[in-house]
Amino acid sequence: MSVVVNRDLPWYIAIIRELMRNNNVRNNLRWEWINEVLNRFGFVRYFNEIISQ
Repeated sequence: MSVVVNRDLPWYIAIIRELMRNNNVRNNLRWEWINEVLNRFGFVRYFNEIISQ
């Protein structure tokens, strides 16, 4: 897998987007834990914006 990094985005956001495009990755994540952490720190909206673009 190759990751194309947009100069306007931090490198880790490009990697997150690339990983979220892979159905195997999405289906095997522990979403309950991820959502709990995102909610706790107020990043749900930001995370959803990152992976939806």
